[in-house]
Amino acid sequence: MQCNTVARALALIVLCAVVPLRASAEEDSRQSASRPKPARADVRPRELGHVEWRRDFDAALNAAGSSGRPVLILFQEIPGCQTCVQYGSVVLSHPLIVEAIESEFVPLAIYNNRPGRDATVLVRYKEAAWNNPVVRFVDASGRDVVARLADDYSADGLVRSMVAAMKKSGRPVPVYLRLLAEEQGAHARGVESVVFAMHCFWEGENLLGAIPGVVRTAAGFLHDREVVEVDFDRDRIRLVELAENAKRLRCADRIYARNAEQARQLDRFEAVEVSAQAIRPDREPKYFLGKTPYRSVPMTALQACRVNAAIAGGADANEFLSPRQRRLLTAIRAAPDRPWPNLIGVDDLAEAWGRIERVAGP
Repeated sequence: MQCNTVARALALIVLCAVVPLRASAEEDSRQSASRPKPARADVRPRELGHVEWRRDFDAALNAAGSSGRPVLILFQEIPGCQTCVQYGSVVLSHPLIVEAIESEFVPLAIYNNRPGRDATVLVRYKEAAWNNPVVRFVDASGRDVVARLADDYSADGLVRSMVAAMKKSGRPVPVYLRLLAEEQGAHARGVESVVFAMHCFWEGENLLGAIPGVVRTAAGFLHDREVVEVDFDRDRIRLVELAENAKRLRCADRIYARNAEQARQLDRFEAVEVSAQAIRPDREPKYFLGKTPYRSVPMTALQACRVNAAIAGGADANEFLSPRQRRLLTAIRAAPDRPWPNLIGVDDLAEAWGRIERVAGP
């Protein structure tokens, strides 16, 4: 019974990593000129990713009316060009994005290169046939909730639009989705790294990992000192502000700037030096998380930061997990003798879920 519980929990999760994608118009034209043959009816089109899509427009609107959830319409070529395939196999296959689409929206796929009912919806929204992916969020009457998402084939773009549509619809945004939006946005804009030396990197990692704007931490050694390398979102927290927080938390006996410009910004602090040398990772990263079953739950880097900090502080770490992640945690706790892998530091969710699935079995 325990194995079946684990299998059911895992069956709902998809395996794929996230990278921002944009295909050139030239590539789109080349791909469109030589369309692949339609896939067999029993094979899920790659362009749709791993989301369970509805295909009936009127039924989707009715579901939106009864549930209060907006409809997320994907206008997609089936079969499509490389941009369409990549959008489905990468962005629409990220486990947390898939979960959010299926639980917070009514997912509807419209094939924009088919006649019949699909073409009718295409005309209603003035969308072009043989087009790259377009996403719209509509209410139960079919009206747009937020601006359509087009010409942006990144996870960041989709997650931002999802959050905006939920807010506009008056629906609460789950913590895990807010964290995903924060993390994807930071990487889309470009994160910055700095290293802090301290008396204990286990304590430092949990304290620094709770600071808003920090998206990743790594404990290790640099120049024979215990250090924590911090990746942060420059749009959410300035380097000087981060250093002030680290000093206040007694986590910055020495600051290793990664370049001369960082050192210039930190010139009012003592014990600052420039070092581009990579840290030597600690054997027990995310120490507090690693002592619990949470270590076997696939998480993004930002989720791991927040969960590690919550456990160290005695707070509820489940707050930062999605419902499916929580169900997996319950299954792991119910079968403690199984050889669950330690997934700390495995930021690739495809790899992480693959390793869990191999242990769980069929």
